[in-house]
Amino acid sequence: MFNNRIRSWFVPHTIYPYSLGISKDIKIFATDIDRDAIMHAGNGIYPESITADLTPGLLGKYFYKKGDNYQIARHIREMVVFAQHNLVKDPPFTKIDLISCRNLLIYLQPVLQKKALEMFNFSLNPGGVLFLGSSETIGEMSDCFDVIHQRHKLYRSIGKYKAKVLPSDKELKENKSFKTNYLFTVGEPRRLNRRLEDNSMMDRYMSVLQGQYIPFSVIVNEEMTVLHIFGETHGFFKVPSGKMVYDITKMAEKDLAIPLATGIQKALRTKTELTYTNVRFNHREDRKNITLRMLPLPDKKGYESLVAVFFEKVKIAKSKKSLNGEVYDIEQDVQQRINDLEQELQFARENLQATIEELETSNEELQATNEELLASNEELQSTNEELQSTNEELFTVNSEYQNKITELTEMNNDVENLLSSSGVGILILDENNEIRKYSPKISAIFNILEKDIGRPIHHISHNIEDFHPLAIAQKVQQTSQQISMESTDQNNIVYLIRVLPYHIGPDSYAGTIFTFVDVTELKKVKQDLSDSLRLSEDITEYLPSGLFIYSLNEQNELVLESSNQKAEELTGISHKRLKGMPFQKIWPNAQRVGILNNFMDVMETGDPFVISDLDYGDDNVSGHFRVTAFQLPKGKLAVIFEDITIHEKMRQQLGETKVKYNTLFERVSQGVVYQNIHGKIISANPAAERILGVSLDQMKGKTSIDPDWKVITPDGKDLPGTEHPSMIALKTGKSVNNFIMGVFHPGDKQHCWMRVSAFPEFRKNEKKPYQVFTMFEEITDQNEIKKLLAVTNSYAGD
Repeated sequence: MFNNRIRSWFVPHTIYPYSLGISKDIKIFATDIDRDAIMHAGNGIYPESITADLTPGLLGKYFYKKGDNYQIARHIREMVVFAQHNLVKDPPFTKIDLISCRNLLIYLQPVLQKKALEMFNFSLNPGGVLFLGSSETIGEMSDCFDVIHQRHKLYRSIGKYKAKVLPSDKELKENKSFKTNYLFTVGEPRRLNRRLEDNSMMDRYMSVLQGQYIPFSVIVNEEMTVLHIFGETHGFFKVPSGKMVYDITKMAEKDLAIPLATGIQKALRTKTELTYTNVRFNHREDRKNITLRMLPLPDKKGYESLVAVFFEKVKIAKSKKSLNGEVYDIEQDVQQRINDLEQELQFARENLQATIEELETSNEELQATNEELLASNEELQSTNEELQSTNEELFTVNSEYQNKITELTEMNNDVENLLSSSGVGILILDENNEIRKYSPKISAIFNILEKDIGRPIHHISHNIEDFHPLAIAQKVQQTSQQISMESTDQNNIVYLIRVLPYHIGPDSYAGTIFTFVDVTELKKVKQDLSDSLRLSEDITEYLPSGLFIYSLNEQNELVLESSNQKAEELTGISHKRLKGMPFQKIWPNAQRVGILNNFMDVMETGDPFVISDLDYGDDNVSGHFRVTAFQLPKGKLAVIFEDITIHEKMRQQLGETKVKYNTLFERVSQGVVYQNIHGKIISANPAAERILGVSLDQMKGKTSIDPDWKVITPDGKDLPGTEHPSMIALKTGKSVNNFIMGVFHPGDKQHCWMRVSAFPEFRKNEKKPYQVFTMFEEITDQNEIKKLLAVTNSYAGD
């Protein structure tokens, strides 16, 4: 019927918000005039692009993957009834709570828009909601809808719309006055016809009155509704109380109601001008006499009939017959009005009786139709039960499939996580040696992409040297035996490669599995361990101390397990000869000196044990030893013997030498001062304290550059600290001998003259001194002092 598509959604009375925690059945009617559109919508299939508009939660809950598309869940589709429906031709649905019809009415003419809105009003329950498009309105149906939200075009139904029952064309032909009377007495005042254009109305009005004087006048339609007023209404019209009406018989003065109603209807019926003279009425306390002229306006196709009414004031009453028209006789007019009303009432009774008979006939037909519908309904009910049974079976099968899909999904997720988190490169080939699945780690070995699944393995390049995956896979398929190897890639990464047949059942294989394990670090650790073992053996062999390794036997005795060559040289004990012998038999006097108990304590607590000076002697060995015992892994004990007999003699000699050095340092008459690499004094003997007049505590930390020394040369000049013999020795690394200088003595308040020598000291294999010691002695020869003073005075005189 229409070129444009008609769409409407009808939602029944069972909708409640899920947020309230209420579960109700929902039924949605989705209709369209296009059958193909209905079939497409019923499938509920959407393109893959909807993933950009839906959250993963909604997508996983209400949609299922179907090929390259997504299909909405069955329980959602079962809530919607899709049907082909013509909005203005087919019978409407009933008991609807919500109708959504957006951007459809804009394609319809006003007549069809009104009819569609009447259908909506009939379908909606009181309080039901109508949702229109942003460019649509309810038009003339404002009496049937309240506005909920004007901008969003939401309206609420306020009740069923009752259309006026108009007479048929046959009745209008039989009684021409019926239309006029019916509209006057039964029909309610219609609103101003919005399609009437003011300019067109004025053109029709002015075409009649051109060149004439225009008194107070109004334009009314067939329903006595005032459409336009010309002039001042004072004295003729009044505004009635209550709801605003535009009926001229209610707006005009009471005495003018009857002549206006009679004259307007007669003028419309005869289509000729009608004039009433000598029309009297009272306005407040004044008695007025006017002439009424009713002039029909020319008819125009598509517009309603109109009458112009002129109110002309007269001052002198005229005779009943006037030159311009008949004299108005109210009694005659009232009688005519009564006759018209009686005739209209009689016709209404006859029409009502005919309508009742038609309704009875229609009722019988509807009764028969209802019986047929009941029979059809029973058949549909039986079919529905069968469908319900089939649906339950399908639901059971679907549930089983759903569980299987869930299990497969979980299993697939487990496999994917296992492949991703194992850190092992895994490549699975099918029986045709085509790529079936791989782990992310494999991309570091093969130049493989996700789209390469299904491609033959020999099409994919790799970076492992001397490795031919196709040949190896074919060999494994032929022999059904695992193949292992180690290979290195171009980045010197070592892989342990295992190729296994892919099991699909007992003694059944379909494809191969490649695993690539990075063993570069393992190889490195293995090599480091081998080097460490070799180094440990070398250290043990060439260790300058004797090393014995003991372990506990079943009797909880320490028995010899191994020893090095040095141990045999020191003790004469050979592990080849005494291996497995208990400790107390190898060392008879061990119990006497108590070291056996100490060794057992080390095995129990794990704390090392050290004897710095063990004086040991028996038939086999004697001497002074330093013994260190500590626990080894796997319950073993290591015992290191060091012969310190020679060391002890050297220690005694060193002690004696140190005593002699300290005695000499303390008693020598010459002053001795030690300074570190930075020139700071770290030590001084008593003679230095006496000669300088400063204690060791006062000297410590000072340098030769310190100005408090007030050092002068024999010529009386100040000696810079950098030219002090100790600083020169530190700087040059060479000794400075017999340097004469004067140092201020704080006790004597004068300079004392001394002869100074500085000697740098070096560590082994170092060229730079790490400290310097300075020796000085006071000059006591008076002649020599006089000579120095003479030189000093001569410089002072100059």
